Amino acid sequence: MLSIIQEYSNHLEEIFENSFDYIYLHDKKGNILDVNDVVVKNLGYSKEEILNMKVTDFLLEEVTSEINDEIKKTVETGLVNKPKTYKVRKKDGTFVYVEANAIPLKTNGEFYAILGIGHDVTIYKKVEQKLKESEEKFHVLFNNSTSGIAYHKLIYDVNGDPINYIITDVNPRYEKILPLKREDVLNKKATEVYQVDIAPYIDIFSRVADSGESTSFETNFEPMDKYFNISVISSRKGDFITAFDDISERKNLDNKLKDHANILEVLNRLITVGNESTSLQEFLEKSYDQVLDIVGFDRGGVYLYNPETQHNILVLHKNIHPDFKTAVEDVDISEGLFSKVFDKDKPFYIEDFSDFMKDSKDLGVCSAVIVPLRSKDKYVGSLNIGSPIHQVLSQNELELLV
Repeated sequence: MLSIIQEYSNHLEEIFENSFDYIYLHDKKGNILDVNDVVVKNLGYSKEEILNMKVTDFLLEEVTSEINDEIKKTVETGLVNKPKTYKVRKKDGTFVYVEANAIPLKTNGEFYAILGIGHDVTIYKKVEQKLKESEEKFHVLFNNSTSGIAYHKLIYDVNGDPINYIITDVNPRYEKILPLKREDVLNKKATEVYQVDIAPYIDIFSRVADSGESTSFETNFEPMDKYFNISVISSRKGDFITAFDDISERKNLDNKLKDHANILEVLNRLITVGNESTSLQEFLEKSYDQVLDIVGFDRGGVYLYNPETQHNILVLHKNIHPDFKTAVEDVDISEGLFSKVFDKDKPFYIEDFSDFMKDSKDLGVCSAVIVPLRSKDKYVGSLNIGSPIHQVLSQNELELLV
């Protein structure tokens, strides 16, 4: 019997010394009684140093109380505790992560030591931390993107053909671009969310979700009367992500510019009128109404320039308040404010005329454009058009007006 016990003891000693795990013994006060070579090698202390240390000497100060409670609990219950991960300090000041559990040891029913067995999980912790950091970065991008972002999962019929898709997540920008709330779209079918019979762009989205090849396109989504630029990617078959921007303003401007191509034809007719007129006065009287209609303004006037006095004289007007007319019918443009307003070479756009005339809005003029008239490369007057409401003109519209 003694030989069997001795052989068993030798096996335990072999396991203690040759294990790849951290193995250590400590008493109920946490004093280290013995450690294997793995502990010595990985933590950088000599065995003699470790045998003069406590378990808590290797751990962060804030967990000291917790560790002492764990030791007390193990001693009192006599039960093996569940594995926990600890941040263990090495001699050089760096740390490793060790997942360990404690086993109470008894002889003749009396507790005499705790056997600790742990394995290094530093690599897993680092991977976990990187994943956490990546996830945090993703959420920062997701939540602060200037584009709307939505996650989707395809729905297939019995034949494996895509027939719809479910919205699984959206970012805050999605709610701002679309008149939809997050809680109203999550886990809902696209046909339900967008109130259509066929899921929008399912042919494009399903092709990306099945092939993994990303794409982007511009489209006019008629149910919302908006234009979008949409990018689609997929990292897993059957799922896809869309990132989109509202480009309605740009597209509407493009469409207006196309419409203005027709306006140019009208302007050409005005030129013809001018060629057929015997005087500038006659030309202006024939064409001014057409000019107002083309640019979408409804009031204004025409000035002729007197080079001797350097005054602009109002010779034609429409829908102008009498008090406004009195204030601007004879204007000295040689100096001061009006020399800037009546620029002889380029148009002058006034978004808010009250900046120049305090009561202009009360007199029916909010926004205005003053376009120089030139003949044989000489300034001969200005064409003024106005609006009673705030009206913004883009640079393209100003150039078109000229």
